[in-house]
This record gives sequence, structure tokens and C-alpha cells, in this order.
Amino acid sequence: NLSDMEKEAEDKSLKVAKLEEKLLRSEKIVKQQRSDNDLIRQELAAVRSSTQQHSNKTEELTKRLKKIQEVSDNRKNYIDTLKSQLSNAKINLEQATARSAESKAELDNKTRELRGLTRKLDGQDKLISEVQVMASR
Repeated sequence: NLSDMEKEAEDKSLKVAKLEEKLLRSEKIVKQQRSDNDLIRQELAAVRSSTQQHSNKTEELTKRLKKIQEVSDNRKNYIDTLKSQLSNAKINLEQATARSAESKAELDNKTRELRGLTRKLDGQDKLISEVQVMASR
């Protein structure tokens, strides 16, 4: 019976040794998993930080793009205004040119009329001179 008890104690001792070995392996695995989890947490934090940086950069670029679009719209409006002013100036110039041509034609007519009147006046002066010459005789 003592031998059975010794054998049983040896079996139990062997089982305890195997369980201790399993426990050590399990603890080693848990320790490795914790280490892996820490690395994953660090990577996740880095990814979150990078994502936040990208989000911030995207927001900044969106604001810059909006400002650029505003400036572009303002420039387009200014160019449209200048085009309108240029068009109006061309119309005004055409009208002024037409009025100038009309005025020149009117001036030319008045000049011809004045020349004709001057010729008539010269003729009248000549007649008066002749009449005075005749009257003085």
C-alpha cells in the first residue's frame, strides 16, 4: 500500500509539475500578449494622431481653397466690371465719334456757307466802291 501511495504521490507530483509548466507557458503567453497589446495600442495612438493631423491639414487646405475661390470670384467680378466699363467706353467713343463727324460735317457746311456769304459781301463791297466812285464823279 505504501508503494501505491508513493506511486500516487509521484503521479500527483508529476501532474503538479506539468500544471506548473502549463502555468508558466500560459503566463509567458499572457505576458507576450500584453506586450503585443501595448504595441498595438502604441500603433493605434500613432494612427489616431496621424489621422488627426491629416484631418487638420484637410481642414486647413479646405479653408485655403475657400479663400482662393473667394479671391478668384472677386477677380472674375472685377474683370466683368472692367469688361462692362470697356464696352460702355467703346459705345461712348462711337457716339462721340459720330457726333464729331456730324459736327465736322455741320462745320464744313457752315464754312462753305460763310465763304459764299464772304464772296457776296466782297461783291457788295466792290459794288459800293464802284457806286462811290461813280457818285464822286
